[in-house]
Parts: sequence; structure tokens; C-alpha cells
Amino acid sequence: MVLYHGRFTNLKYGKSLIEKYQLDVEPVYLAESKLHYFDDITHKGEVITGTFDVLKQAKSKGIPTAIGTGCQRRHTEEILTSAGLMPYLDAIVTANDVTQHKPLPETFLLAAQKLGIAAQDCVVFEDTELGCQAAKAAGMDCYLVAGGEMKEFRSANI
Repeated sequence: MVLYHGRFTNLKYGKSLIEKYQLDVEPVYLAESKLHYFDDITHKGEVITGTFDVLKQAKSKGIPTAIGTGCQRRHTEEILTSAGLMPYLDAIVTANDVTQHKPLPETFLLAAQKLGIAAQDCVVFEDTELGCQAAKAAGMDCYLVAGGEMKEFRSANI
């Protein structure tokens, strides 16, 4: 079986759910179901106000910006387009672009590469613990964002 990038993560997640809950179902079924149900959701989230403000400021000052997400490319583009964020971004890295997903650093390292910026010169705004771990592994400073606000700064050097 050949798997496209991104679906592998869904299969890994599906396998872990099957093991944890001792389910009698194929991992491929869980992965495909997740993608199918996501397609059916009409409202896929809100723009995080605090990070959107930072994104707008960065764009106005000519600072390159990227999104690094574990979401599928087609879903990412749909969400970013409907939220009006595409014009603010210089690069997008999705689950389809990497083979090693968060908490490993590949997503953020590829985003930095696409921007032409050294990893240590990047700052990540992340709303998950796995993402914060990925930022640290990439050698990038990180702000943990929760409830629409930047809650905690995490230095890559600690």
C-alpha cells in the first residue's frame, strides 16, 4: 500500500486508538473516516486574534511568515482562504509536505527553509504542546497560545 504524506499520521493515530481502546476496525477505515468527517464540517474554527494581529504586523513590516500545520493541504488552504489569511503568508507547510510530524521538527524546519531563514531566527506561535515541542526541537523560540492569547514564552535555548 502506498500512502501519501499526511495520511500516514492519520494511520498512526488510528493504530494508536485501536490499541488503546482495543477496537476491531482497520486503521485505514479510521483515517478515511476522519478525513471524510472533516470535509463535512462547515465551520472549521476561528482565527486566533492575538496571532492574527502579529501576522498582520509582520506583513506590514516585511517580515516573512509561514504556517506549519499537521492538517492536510486541501483543508489548510480551505481554512486559510475562508479566514482571509492567505495574503499574509509567504509559505505553507502541511502534513502532506513532511514525513515526520510534530513533535518532530520537520514541519517548522521546512517552513524556515521555504522562507530562507535560519531556524534559530524564527519564532513559532503554537497552540499545542506537540507543536511547542517541535519548535524547541527545531531550535526555534516559541509562544504558547491559549484562549486567543500568548500565554507563555519558551526559549529554544532552555
